[in-house]
Amino acid sequence: MFDIPTAKATLEILVVQTDWYAKKDTGEVFASLQGFSPIPQGSKERPNARGFEFTGYSCDPTVLEQIDFSRGPQKMKFETAVRPTRDQYGRIENKQVIVAVVNDQPAPRSSQPNRQQQAQPQATPTPNEPAKS
Repeated sequence: MFDIPTAKATLEILVVQTDWYAKKDTGEVFASLQGFSPIPQGSKERPNARGFEFTGYSCDPTVLEQIDFSRGPQKMKFETAVRPTRDQYGRIENKQVIVAVVNDQPAPRSSQPNRQQQAQPQATPTPNEPAKS
């Protein structure tokens, strides 16, 4: 057998809006978020566009629970994966979906105290021989 790599990546977004809805007949929940991102330079679709745009992303509903807008838009890092998804019209497509929030935390410090090298006392020079004149 061979190992097929997973198509996962990280994505950093300034999140400005979240939304979700439940499909009435199946109860399936569709969640999404919108972020503010720079317009890529050299884009073939919009070669004259400059500045920033709103970009929408599909996400797992559990991701929305971790976004807090109490202090305004949030810059967050997410883990994404390519998945077959069904849109509101029933079509299935492979899309990039946000699956988790990445919490960047500094590496834990070791529990051992730092060992500082003690300064060795310098010996004062003692004259062994009397000064010659």
